[in-house]
Amino acid sequence: MKQQQIGDCYLASTMFGLAATKKGSDILRSRIKRHPPDDDLPQDGWTVKIQVPGYDENGVFTELEKEVIVGQEYINGITQGDDPSLYSIYEMAYGIANGDEELGNGGWSEEVLDSFGTIPTAKYYNVSLIDAAGPNNATTESGNKTTRYGFEKKAMQSIIEAAQSEDNTVVVTTFSENYFFDEYTHKAEVEATYLNDHYFEEEDYVNIVAGHAYTVLYADEEGLTVRNPHGSNPGSGHPPLMDNRTVPETITFSWQDASKVFGAFEVGDLSKYED
Repeated sequence: MKQQQIGDCYLASTMFGLAATKKGSDILRSRIKRHPPDDDLPQDGWTVKIQVPGYDENGVFTELEKEVIVGQEYINGITQGDDPSLYSIYEMAYGIANGDEELGNGGWSEEVLDSFGTIPTAKYYNVSLIDAAGPNNATTESGNKTTRYGFEKKAMQSIIEAAQSEDNTVVVTTFSENYFFDEYTHKAEVEATYLNDHYFEEEDYVNIVAGHAYTVLYADEEGLTVRNPHGSNPGSGHPPLMDNRTVPETITFSWQDASKVFGAFEVGDLSKYED
């Protein structure tokens, strides 16, 4: 699955996170049905169930379920091979339900998970970036809370546990306003490992993109593995503008580097999903 020209990395990364687990894949598939449902009639699209924020008949602001008929994909939208996929179909439904312009204006994983039904989401912020005080590369006291690499220690443990569980999706977002990112390229360099075309591990400098969402595939005390919905990551040259290399979409790097680039983690609890 690859994000194209629409700025909906938050949607692409969340859907990939869902598809990476059996529970999440089942949720994604359950929202999309053939249209019309009668197999004896020629198919002309898909019916997608989607929740959108709005006012109910009693004037209460809540999530309202809609059925959206999708007959085509976005020309410049998410791709997976040549045929329509669950990703591209849901992307179109999300755009129809929320507005095409809103789709590309950025968003949060929490909003996407809400569109599937009730999936509780916890959000953990990088305290050091919010405070503009730089990353905490060691455990320090911040008020009454202990932080490590910019994140509250308890929050960091929750992120690690979630990234190792089949019952969670984890999406991480970089902030656009972050002094670690180059003001011209809007990228920041991290030292990462990845598997090359021959499935051998390589270590190299890789650029992380500002104002972008990544799927977290795994995390432990040493670092984390993330996937870029662009389908690749920009390599880093010295200077960066001299290098147009790309490396694979999935990379692993340390929490110390992560603390410089990642602003917020969103953890969806699939075990409490309600349709």
